[in-house]
Amino acid sequence: AMAEVAPFFHTFADIAARNADDPSEIYSTTVYLISLMTVMIGIVFLLCGKFGIGKILSFFPNYITLGLIGGIGVWAATLSVDVSLSEFAQPDGPWWRSAFTIHFA
Repeated sequence: AMAEVAPFFHTFADIAARNADDPSEIYSTTVYLISLMTVMIGIVFLLCGKFGIGKILSFFPNYITLGLIGGIGVWAATLSVDVSLSEFAQPDGPWWRSAFTIHFA
């Protein structure tokens, strides 16, 4: 998965943990929510392509589009570092909080 969607995965896991009657349901509920999000995004992208919404970008100057994409890249890089280091920042946090879930004794 891409780093910029990792906070959404954490949110899904938090939702599943808060609403689960049994702790064994957390993983399957999280996977279901991620799958549902993936299908919904695919449908939105399909509709955008079907109705030609991508043509709107031709109205913006090229440097604005490049700046927007560059800003998203900086945001994604910053967020990926934050997500990767969150286990070290909160060592007592829940297991789904970070990409680093393996602890060595």
